[in-house]
Amino acid sequence: MSKSQNLGAPDSFALFFKRKSIRNYADTFVEREKIMKIMEAVRWSPSAQNSQPWEFLIIDDQERKKDTVDHCGLNTNRSILNSAPVLIIGLANSKSSVKMHGIDYYLIDFAIAMEHLILAAAALDLGTCWMAWYNEKKLKKFLNIPEKMRIVAISPLGYPKNKKTFLDFVSSKIVAKSGKRKKIEKFLFFNEYGRTD
Repeated sequence: MSKSQNLGAPDSFALFFKRKSIRNYADTFVEREKIMKIMEAVRWSPSAQNSQPWEFLIIDDQERKKDTVDHCGLNTNRSILNSAPVLIIGLANSKSSVKMHGIDYYLIDFAIAMEHLILAAAALDLGTCWMAWYNEKKLKKFLNIPEKMRIVAISPLGYPKNKKTFLDFVSSKIVAKSGKRKKIEKFLFFNEYGRTD
């Protein structure tokens, strides 16, 4: 029985449990048709006042991808990015942000769009791994990205490689630290902060 069935949830909930951060990819071409399906899911992401501040740069030319990874900076785990056939650069337009209560919503809007991307990829049996280790200044210059755009995320995209590597083990223990999730009662309250009844 699946996790979603155990919860008494509809089958569509299975996608939330299927998604994993993939750090090792098969040497298999990713079809442009699938990339466009993913972007259609992104297109329907909600955003504050329908501002839609996100843009995505897809790099699937292998030489261009290698050069892009070389410009990510020393802290990036390059082997993860190099193993995938596609690199996604997630951008958000800081100039089109809706600001309420002192919060710049363009980053939140981007995060929703990125989650749509990640779940759509999982639905198509593709893996992703949202990464934040990169040199934004170097990447923007190399990729000719306008000043108003922020690089908010980088993710590999590809078919997961079934074989686990030592890197997978290290990443899961050091980078991700743990796959465990908080119990619901640790973050859910009713009617007043701190009340769980």
